[in-house]
Order: sequence, then C-alpha cells, then structure tokens
Amino acid sequence: MKHTRCSANKADGTPCRNFAHARLPHCHYHHQLELRARRRHRALRSRTVRLGILGDGPAILRALNRVLKSLANGSLSPDRAQILLQCISLASRNLPRCG
Repeated sequence: MKHTRCSANKADGTPCRNFAHARLPHCHYHHQLELRARRRHRALRSRTVRLGILGDGPAILRALNRVLKSLANGSLSPDRAQILLQCISLASRNLPRCG
C-alpha cells in the first residue's frame, strides 16, 4: 500500500511531509485546520443580517425584527446593531406618508 504525503504547505511555505489520511489530501493537522476554516467561514456567513429593501412599513418591521433577534442571540455586535437601527430609522422617516 502506497502512502501519500500531505498536499498542504506549512506556514513557512515548505511542503508538509506528513502522511495524508486515507482518501484525504491532507494530514490530520492540515485537515483539522481546513475544517476550522470552514466552520469559521460558515459562522461569519451566518452573522450577516439581510435587511432586504426597506420600501414599506412591513419591510421595516421585518428588518427591525431581524436586527433585534440577531442582537439578542449574540450573532450581532451592539455597535453594528446601532448602525443598522439608524439605517432602519432613516428609512422609516423617508417612507411616503399614506393617509
């Protein structure tokens, strides 16, 4: 059985000389690094708050609800929430008045 070497490079740019896992291109260490990077990327993507187009009252309420939920569950920092809430407030003040 032929053992393959890890296809990743070390931090200094030299090739990793460890043996790769069976059916994987990387050694245990670089495989774990790749998994952590994927988790971090997924976590960052899940932190995005999509407000949508703030063109009417219900859309503004949905955006406000999304910001408040994200703030409450800890996926949004208070500073970022403040900026988003200011944007929502500005949009609500510029809505055409009906009635």
